[in-house]
Amino acid sequence: TDIVKKNLPVEEEVSERGNVFTNFVTTTDGSYLPIPSMEKLKSVLDAKLVEYNESNAMMDLVLFEQAILHITRINRILQNPGGNAMLIG
Repeated sequence: TDIVKKNLPVEEEVSERGNVFTNFVTTTDGSYLPIPSMEKLKSVLDAKLVEYNESNAMMDLVLFEQAILHITRINRILQNPGGNAMLIG
């Protein structure tokens, strides 16, 4: 974690929790960057959920931290050509 703190501009909260990278929070060019904060990631996902609910059937989800982290993983998998995952549970 010392190398990450030294070389990447991430907040202390993020580096303690682990590396969380996305291509939809801080950039629009598709590059994966570390999230600025968990609150920022949650606000982006909440906004996307509201956007989805406006044009589709209402999906009333509670986005807690583990669910948010799973969403980032699933997004990364599905963005890859031929990406797929078996989701159980």
